[in-house]
This record gives sequence, C-alpha cells and structure tokens, in this order.
Amino acid sequence: VAGNKELYIRLLNKFLQNNKTIINDLSKNIAQSDYEGVRQVSHTIKGVSGNLGMTGLFESSSDLEKAAKECQMDSVESRFVRFSKELQMVLSSIEAMAVSLDVVQHSLDTETVENHVLDFHQVIYLFFIPIL
Repeated sequence: VAGNKELYIRLLNKFLQNNKTIINDLSKNIAQSDYEGVRQVSHTIKGVSGNLGMTGLFESSSDLEKAAKECQMDSVESRFVRFSKELQMVLSSIEAMAVSLDVVQHSLDTETVENHVLDFHQVIYLFFIPIL
C-alpha cells in the first residue's frame, strides 16, 4: 500500500468483512474431506495476509494449504486449529481497531482525531508488520 494508511485501513476492513465466515466454511470443507476447497481458501488467505503483513496468519495459511495439497486429514485438522486461532486474532484486532476509530471520530475534534488515528496506525503496524 506504499505507506497509504487510509488505504491500509480500508483493506483491513474489507478483509474483516470478507472473512467472517471462513472458519465455519473451512470446517465444513474439512468435515467433507474437501481438500481442494481447503486448499483454495487457505491459498487465498495466504496471499491476502501476506500482502497485508499478517505474518502469523500467512504462515498458518501456508501450512494449511500444504497439508490440503497432500490430502492428509490429521495434518489438515491440526493445522486448521492454528489457522483458526491466527485468523480469529487478526479479525478481533481489526474489529477492535475499527470500533476504536469509529468512537474516536465521533467524539473528538478533527485535530485530536488525526492524532489518535496516527496512534492506531502505530498499533496496526505493531500487529501486522513484522519487526525487523
């Protein structure tokens, strides 16, 4: 996103909206031994999470995708547990950030809002961008 913080926040919100049901969807795929469905969904999440700097989710998506390619149910199930935890953490963090930004924007003057938005951008950076 080349440093465009507003774009990054919009992409995070879109990620949240688009992936609220992924855990349930994947659970159904796993219950039906639909390895290709698991592989496709995990591949998509891997790509988006990698682009957004969500390293833990990227790694767990990659592991789940690999297990689905190999059609190993035990491996898929165990990797799905880690994936679910990572995804839930990311979704909860984005949701908390969105609520906080909404409260800040409705309750403070413009200058104060801009200062708080910068603070939230720093929090986003800590959650989703790997520390070098």
